[in-house]
Amino acid sequence: MTSGYRQGADLEREVKRDLEKNGYLLVIKSGGSKGKVDVIGLKRGETVIVQCKRSGTAVRPADRVALWFLAADLGVIPLLASLAKEGNAAGTTD
Repeated sequence: MTSGYRQGADLEREVKRDLEKNGYLLVIKSGGSKGKVDVIGLKRGETVIVQCKRSGTAVRPADRVALWFLAADLGVIPLLASLAKEGNAAGTTD
């Protein structure tokens, strides 16, 4: 079984790879982040800040608002990334 920390770090690495595949020239992953932003992606004319959570519901409303206000202050795009559930956890059966 994978630890929560490991799942979160894996998600952050996956988000980093996805941004790079989508043309972001500089992607920075925060190591051991406990703050509002886990990954930052930069490409010409666009900057995104990403909060990564193992579950989309793990982000409290106050944290979502704080991320949104930070993005508004910086003039960037806020994103929330979460792990997709698989198998029975997603309500599917094999």
